[in-house]
Amino acid sequence: NVTLTAVPDEGWYFEGWMGTDKTGKEITIKMDEDKEVTAQFGEIADHLLTINVEGEGSTDPAAGVHTYPDGDEVTVKATPDQGWYFEEWTGDHEGTKDEITITMDEDKEITASFAEIGDEENILTINIDGEGSTDPAEGTHTYEEGEEVTITATADEGWSFEEWTGTEETGEEITITMDEDKEITAHFAESEPAYFEIEITSDN
Repeated sequence: NVTLTAVPDEGWYFEGWMGTDKTGKEITIKMDEDKEVTAQFGEIADHLLTINVEGEGSTDPAAGVHTYPDGDEVTVKATPDQGWYFEEWTGDHEGTKDEITITMDEDKEITASFAEIGDEENILTINIDGEGSTDPAEGTHTYEEGEEVTITATADEGWSFEEWTGTEETGEEITITMDEDKEITAHFAESEPAYFEIEITSDN
């Protein structure tokens, strides 16, 4: 039994072995015949992440151009200045959640858009705890003073809707009146597996 270890140089990564069905950087092969194996290495590529800001606010990492290795997962958070709110991401990522994760498999550009809070507008922040989604989506939304907003919670497969917090409304679909800034959370719980009793009888 021969143990082989593949060690990539700086700037390279181990891709895999040829000539054997073994996987992993360290493998053990049995020498029951002549064998030939090849360790394959790939060069790590760098990609550019360009972050733009529209309105009054900041991002972390800051607005500008950043370099990351291929495959890196980069977390980006948008923070509004006082009197402003985070509206949405546009570009290579679209959504209203203020904190996102970008996979750097190519050059990417994103823009964090902030909007000024008006005297007659209120902010609704929707959070999710567990596995599920909401409509409107998780994130921050702006509505006119007094507007009634209907929100629906939908559990992912294997999960069930449990409750809302931050509001006295109950049920998967609720309606709230935007008479002030509000923050609510949809809670989902993992479903218990179902068990069935089977009675087996015999003629003997």
